[in-house]
Amino acid sequence: MIARLHLRDFRCYAELDQPFAAGANLLVGPNGAGKTNILEAIYFLAVGRSPRSARDADLVRQGAAGFAVAAETDGAHRLGVTYREHAGRAWSVDGKVAANPFGLLTVVFFSPDDLWLVKGGPSGRRALLDRVLLQLRPLHAEQLAAYEDALAQRNALLRDVKARRAGRAMLEVWEEQLVEYGVGVTLRRSAIAADVGERARTLHARLAPGEDLSCTYVSGITGKEPAGTAAPLREAFAAALAEARPREIERGFTLIGPHRDDWSILVNGLPLRGFGSQGQQRTAVLALKLAERAALESETGSPPVLLLDDVLSELDGSRREAVRALTEGEGQAFLTSTEPEGRPAAVFFVGGGRLRTEPSP
Repeated sequence: MIARLHLRDFRCYAELDQPFAAGANLLVGPNGAGKTNILEAIYFLAVGRSPRSARDADLVRQGAAGFAVAAETDGAHRLGVTYREHAGRAWSVDGKVAANPFGLLTVVFFSPDDLWLVKGGPSGRRALLDRVLLQLRPLHAEQLAAYEDALAQRNALLRDVKARRAGRAMLEVWEEQLVEYGVGVTLRRSAIAADVGERARTLHARLAPGEDLSCTYVSGITGKEPAGTAAPLREAFAAALAEARPREIERGFTLIGPHRDDWSILVNGLPLRGFGSQGQQRTAVLALKLAERAALESETGSPPVLLLDDVLSELDGSRREAVRALTEGEGQAFLTSTEPEGRPAAVFFVGGGRLRTEPSP
């Protein structure tokens, strides 16, 4: 749990040193006050990226040269990260440099935008699986980054080959890298998708009796759920890349691989994206988030910190009660709202780059 959070030049906060309660913490304020920035900082410490921006530079307070985020946990540890434009990130644990601190703090982030898990394209669903894996399997972060780098290099080379600025021989070098790292990414995603999917199915049955939720991982290598060990998948990936090479040169990008994975989500056998009502989509997302939390707790032995960004205003009465029940259980939660509500352990009023326990006069 987060016992205390320290921010310097992060988003709208010049300096913040704030203790938090072990249970539910409600952050209250108007839109744009900086409520979500608190959740974003905690998420960044846990996952190493923002849920709202792909660039670390976007998180720096206007006019500052970088930012610092640190948290003291209930286990008397201090996890921190600093960012400078030309130096990049530097992580630390208990004052010592750490190359990869992920897994020391686990979180589940839930916002109205998560409806795109079922309404949007595959990237959001891949991101959910990666978010769980980044917190549980430190190797996943390294191999996913290596795969994405090899993919970018091969895509650039494909365009050069098409323009006759390079020969085809170098393509095989990058294909070896894609296969090496991509197979691990695929197998880990497949395993966590099966775990979270089965948990979501059970939870969804409680939220929507009579409706059956099913989730199927579809590999961008084989076009179906992968089975077996790494060796046959490695052979299949290499063969698929070789077969697709002429088409990929023509198009200028890689058509085969984990960057094309999807995680199909259905209710009563029909894809939610095209056939689900708004209520069914929201219920499915809530079930997926509850399942994400359960998977993290099962693996680590303690509940993850819940980061719930303005979710109550988007839910009907029964689903609001489900969220409240979630935050009143074991573990720590941070909720944002424009109005005080519920029965949180602590209420903070947000504005002007500060948190107060009483509303402003």
